[in-house]
Amino acid sequence: MLDPFNEVLEVKYNGFLLGYIRQELNAIEKRPISVSKYALARELSHTSAGR
Repeated sequence: MLDPFNEVLEVKYNGFLLGYIRQELNAIEKRPISVSKYALARELSHTSAGR
């Protein structure tokens, strides 16, 4: 599961990214990762069920 102090920003594009979006993305500290939304949802459902 992801660190609760980090956020995920999903950016989908077809090779063209508007300049102002590119500037904003370049201004923040980030690292590209691959995340399975299905796997995260399953992890959360198992965690919540154990409460």
